[in-house]
Formats: sequence, C-alpha cells, structure tokens
Amino acid sequence: MRIQGVTVAVLALLWTYIPVHAQQGQNGANQKPDTVGVSILVEQEGPGALFAQAGEDLSKAEMDKLRSLIVAEVIKLPNHKIVPHSDPNPHTDLSVVAEKVGPRGNWIIISSAITLGGSSGKDEMVSHDVIAERSLGTAAHAVAYYLLALELRGALGGIKPN
Repeated sequence: MRIQGVTVAVLALLWTYIPVHAQQGQNGANQKPDTVGVSILVEQEGPGALFAQAGEDLSKAEMDKLRSLIVAEVIKLPNHKIVPHSDPNPHTDLSVVAEKVGPRGNWIIISSAITLGGSSGKDEMVSHDVIAERSLGTAAHAVAYYLLALELRGALGGIKPN
C-alpha cells in the first residue's frame, strides 16, 4: 500500500498545480484553483439488489464509519469540500455501495460511481469502479484515490463528452 500512498501524494500535488499553471498560461495571474465540491452517498447493497447478493451487508456502525473515513479522505485532498447532493452548483457526486465478502467477511467490496451534479437536476455519469480492500480504512483511501485519479484524467483532457 506504500506505493499507492506515494501515488496519491503525487496525484494530489499535480492536481494542485495543473489548474494554476493552466490559468497562468491564459491570463498570467496567480489564481488559486477552484474548490471541487463533492457529495458523498454511502449505502448497503441490501437484499433487494438486482442480483443475488454474494456477501453480507455492513452493519450500520460499519456504514457510518466507512462514510466518515471517505469524507476524511476526500477533505484531505487539495481544494476539495463536502457539499450536499442537492447543491445547485456544479459538483461531483460520489456514490458508494459496500458489502463484506469472504469466508469471514474479510474483504470489503465497494462499487463506486462518480457523476456530475448541479443545477440542471440531471446527473451525468462519468465513471464506475469496483474496489476490493481488506479494511474500511484502506477502502476509503482507495475511493479517494479513484476520485482524484479521475479528476486528474479530466484535467489533462482525458475525459471527453459524447
């Protein structure tokens, strides 16, 4: 996990300086990059899932802990803040569905989707990923890494609208 931590640090550093450098190239002023608003929804897979559930739902305490860990990881990212899903300003919606799998429930499986939300009331899907980790803490860290990597890809022009 050390390599992933170093990668997150490098991506965070790039994310901090790329928008400033791009703005300086356009108008020569030293401007601080805009803050990225992120709404976070964490929920259980539940028995009503579309497919037969292979794992076990996290308890309410585990769900609350996972949400607080994800929030803590996201607010550590440069220029990020938590906003409500109903925020009328353009923002990123991070939706996470989690469950435990394995013989002793020793893997946390997260299905995460990132959409763009805002005043239009229509969310636009950007990406979806599945993450498997051994603990709630490493799962939360991986979710923040996924968010940051996707934002960097967008900042570098790697995400094109259809």
